Amino acid sequence: MSSDPASPPILQFQPFSSAVEPEFWAALAHHKLHTAQLDTAACDVAGSFGCGRRHTVRNGELATSAIPTAAAATTTVAVPARLRVTRLITTPGSELPTDGSIAVTGRLLNTNTVEEFKQLDKGAVLRAGGAAVLAAIQSGRATADPALLWGFVAVSFADLKRYRFWHWFGFPAVMADPADSVWAAPQSLGAALPGASAADLGALVRGCARFVRDSGHGAFVVECGSWAVRPLGAWAGEDGVLLGFVDPSSHAARPGWPLRNLLAWLRRTHPRVARVRVLCFRDGNVGGEAGSLKTGEFGSVVVGVNVSSDVDGLRVGGWERDDAGRAAPRVADLAAAMDPALLAGAALDLNLQLMRWRLAPRVD
Repeated sequence: MSSDPASPPILQFQPFSSAVEPEFWAALAHHKLHTAQLDTAACDVAGSFGCGRRHTVRNGELATSAIPTAAAATTTVAVPARLRVTRLITTPGSELPTDGSIAVTGRLLNTNTVEEFKQLDKGAVLRAGGAAVLAAIQSGRATADPALLWGFVAVSFADLKRYRFWHWFGFPAVMADPADSVWAAPQSLGAALPGASAADLGALVRGCARFVRDSGHGAFVVECGSWAVRPLGAWAGEDGVLLGFVDPSSHAARPGWPLRNLLAWLRRTHPRVARVRVLCFRDGNVGGEAGSLKTGEFGSVVVGVNVSSDVDGLRVGGWERDDAGRAAPRVADLAAAMDPALLAGAALDLNLQLMRWRLAPRVD
């Protein structure tokens, strides 16, 4: 936050955290042994994120209780903003997720040794990711396909003898200096759109859900009054519109990480826009119709943002932090889930493969 009480508060964001499917590590091990071998060229990785969610849990109830206690107090728990990492992309083309989430693509650089992993210039990896985002904005490709705003990067080392995977995910954000600030704090839909009826708000939520489900796009434009939802390219900077995005955050005051690069898109494609109202769309499974939700149950919020005019240089941040809040890699240790005989067999297979790669790399 700004130290000057007269200055508007700096817009803060809820960072992503990675959620890697166990099957991903098995696929990476197979790719390393049978395809990449000693080649460290980066490969594409599939990921996705969805709307932020909050769960209501009962306090003081036993885990074994089969019947809820009517008088039990409840607590609302925020679900962290997750980016799911699901698979290596081995063939061109992609399919829209069936659960209404937003598909994004990452670049994974898998090293041959743990020493290479530690010595890798990770700053250069993140900057390359940010440069790719900026290139997609400047070329117009990100306007047509907003998922290009949210590509991620990862570096890893697969210890296949012990089935341990060192990894570090980064979510490149093109940052502004001075930072974007807040002119209207996040408000519920009803508070931010006082002229809208309950039916209007229901139409808004359903329209956003339908647009995201049908297009697979995580950014869009909403026309206030008609509540029509348009592609990102329809933005013209006029009054009476909201800039919307699928928000993985459930934090009351902090929009999710994807808004960073959406604002970078705005300041570079519409440099005259100084203020914008942003719809942080959070209402459950965006593939649904949201018809069962009541007005007071909508989770989406609207925040007013002062857009920085900074378009000079390339400042990129976004390496994931560990559970202690430090910018540091993590280790996925899957040895405990492996049968000891299978683990020993995998180590033997790796030793044989290493001998073949080094002595006769072209022999199949």
